[in-house]
Amino acid sequence: MITEPCGRDTAAAVGLASVVVARRDPAGVMVVLPADHYIADEKRFCGVLKAAAAAAARGEHLVTLGIAPNRPETGYGYIARGQLYKTFAGIPAYVVESFTEKPDQETALRFLARGNFQFVFY
Repeated sequence: MITEPCGRDTAAAVGLASVVVARRDPAGVMVVLPADHYIADEKRFCGVLKAAAAAAARGEHLVTLGIAPNRPETGYGYIARGQLYKTFAGIPAYVVESFTEKPDQETALRFLARGNFQFVFY
């Protein structure tokens, strides 16, 4: 665990952690969970994290996780899910088609209707 004497911001903490991980293990994989989300199905979540780590360990791509929205939300970023990339440990991984940071209400409604968007929390 790496701690800081006072809070800075997420980017600074992730940057520092990535340097520490790379120095300790150049092939290392790290998971960044910058919020205190409620995880209803911990077993499924752990399975998704293991699959994401397996995908990241290939060293080809950055892996990001999102959840399917159940309402339009302007306070989160949205990932547009593209084509299936591969499956890792039974979990499908998709190419990111696009990312939209905190859209307005009309855009969030449109994303919700399309059905291929996921929230990204910060």
